[in-house]
Amino acid sequence: MQGKIRWGSGSSRMAADWQDKPPRRKEPGVSVDANPNQFLEKLQQAETRREVFEHALAALLAYLSPERALLAYRDKETDELGAQATHGLDPQTVFVAGEISTELVKTVMRERQGMCMVDAIMDPSLGERTSVILSGLRSIVCVPIIHASRLVIGLIYADNRIRAGAFDASHQEWMEELARRIATKLPEVERSLSESSGRHKPVAADSINETTWNSQRQQAFTLFREGKAVQAIESLQELARQAEAFGPKDPRWGRTLGELAEMQRQSKILAEAERNFIQAIDHLEKLGPNHRNEMAPVITNLATLYFAQGNERRAEGLYRRALEIWQSHISADDKRLAPLLFNLATLRRSAGANEEAKTLFARALTIAEKAWGPEHAHVQRCRSALSEIP
Repeated sequence: MQGKIRWGSGSSRMAADWQDKPPRRKEPGVSVDANPNQFLEKLQQAETRREVFEHALAALLAYLSPERALLAYRDKETDELGAQATHGLDPQTVFVAGEISTELVKTVMRERQGMCMVDAIMDPSLGERTSVILSGLRSIVCVPIIHASRLVIGLIYADNRIRAGAFDASHQEWMEELARRIATKLPEVERSLSESSGRHKPVAADSINETTWNSQRQQAFTLFREGKAVQAIESLQELARQAEAFGPKDPRWGRTLGELAEMQRQSKILAEAERNFIQAIDHLEKLGPNHRNEMAPVITNLATLYFAQGNERRAEGLYRRALEIWQSHISADDKRLAPLLFNLATLRRSAGANEEAKTLFARALTIAEKAWGPEHAHVQRCRSALSEIP
């Protein structure tokens, strides 16, 4: 438990690591160890829809290294596309803010054919090019996700606004294979969840003593602080199961699952931690904007898991998303921002973006000095990192 900044005793925010050493890089934005096959294997083991799309996105980032990416799924009731996993795009506004070409998306969905554009600005096939021009899109590759019934159930999209010719036919073929894997896996996940819900009788809400439940939750945190990780994790697993009884509109299940995942991450039970982080985020996100502040620490801790694994692009995207959420919910000098800013700065320094890294390290230093004093180890770490940038 050393070398951590603790969010607060017994809180849902658990802990966040300060990552001192930037991962080695092959080129900006691509981890040396990034291997799309490892994420494709995780996709095959996914147990929820969220996991399917998260692992698919990670594989896409590892293989194509796009500037931005999106995986979308068509809602069965509304028939509308919804963002399931994104990189560099806001999932809440991606289809309404003109960030991507709606004409291209409609064409791919309608014709059930993938598209790969060398230079979108010059391509005559885009009848509606306003979003393309405004966003400066250059290279685009987009493929549909097609169900066995031939119904288009979603799409995969990647672009680059800087370089023309960033993608070619081989990238499109790889994405089409990824789309086939998703289309095959989703029905399996849905069937499994349906069968699971039929097998397990949920805990009745009126059978839970809320005071006792909260007390046991605090005891789990105490056990973890005392180094009794196995007992703490087992206790929180049971409490998370019980928390489902509070109902789908109650944040406590997602919050507890996020706490469990952070215990597992710190205990190096990484596969389960990742799965629980993703489920926690999924639950809290469904509750709407009022619970986004509860999502932020969970997103931050998932980002730190990816950071430690060398999955830098995924980590950076999640850190930025958490920062965006927190900046509208907490004060600018809140100490919870310090490790997030430090880790994001480390990633930007590793990418060669020194000026942005300086700004982020400086912000982390200011917050850390106010929170812990000028001689604290975290402050010294920030100061040292800042001084090392030319």
